[in-house]
Amino acid sequence: MAITGFNDKSRVNHEGRPHSDELHVVERIRRLDQQIMEDVIPISDPKAYTQKFMTARKLILKPGWNIVEFICEDNDTLLDYQKTAGVEKKQ
Repeated sequence: MAITGFNDKSRVNHEGRPHSDELHVVERIRRLDQQIMEDVIPISDPKAYTQKFMTARKLILKPGWNIVEFICEDNDTLLDYQKTAGVEKKQ
């Protein structure tokens, strides 16, 4: 899924990396085997960074998980979703 059209209220990551109006994010999720999914996110923004960078993570599927598509439009929406999904906030 390619994502563009970001507003100036977001940051690229938890460390707070800024971005410009040319931010381009592509998220690729694939199943590696019966229990593991890989989430790879290449990020480019020619106005803010001199080169592309990427983040990746592997997720271990748990019995009973309901995997659905979710678009994080703003932080309040994400927090509401996490409460509904039973995700505990880590301190």
